[in-house]
Amino acid sequence: EAVDRAKTAQTHAQKFAAASFSIGELTTAVANSAVIITGILLAVDGQLTLGRLIAFLFLVNLFVQPVQVATEAARIGHHAGIKVATIYGGASMRAQIDALQAGAQFVVGTPGRVKDLFRRGYLRLENIRFAILDEADEMLSMGFADELEAIVAALPAARQTMLFTATLAPVVENLFATTHADQKADWE
Repeated sequence: EAVDRAKTAQTHAQKFAAASFSIGELTTAVANSAVIITGILLAVDGQLTLGRLIAFLFLVNLFVQPVQVATEAARIGHHAGIKVATIYGGASMRAQIDALQAGAQFVVGTPGRVKDLFRRGYLRLENIRFAILDEADEMLSMGFADELEAIVAALPAARQTMLFTATLAPVVENLFATTHADQKADWE
């Protein structure tokens, strides 16, 4: 099973490296998050000097369990020295700010808290190289369209955007068609 996951991650890494925008249908959140994270880190292995810049933004909803996704990101990215911050409502904002200020390069968060910390100036999005929106259909159905649009609008144009959803509803396609009209799409 580990060999199959590694092969899947390599396949994803190759696709992600070639496309500016990707959409994929995934059915189980945390297991697939590990594959996504592995693919991203394989795609940039040795090619990205991070320093204290946030280069990865992984947006989830509360059903995806941001803490579990962040734990996987920390476990997988540990060999590369990647620091991970988990940002979501209902938890201490001070601890989240401290994690960002300590130099996290990989942020896993929910749309509401990410937008809030961005507006307050604690979360800087101008250096994001990879934006991952997992369970985007659920985030939209929970009423986070405004937050997602604001976050995506604040991201730099030179980035990789990956959207994963269990259902490819027209509202998901419309959201990213309007915010990524000038980017090449890789629809899976």
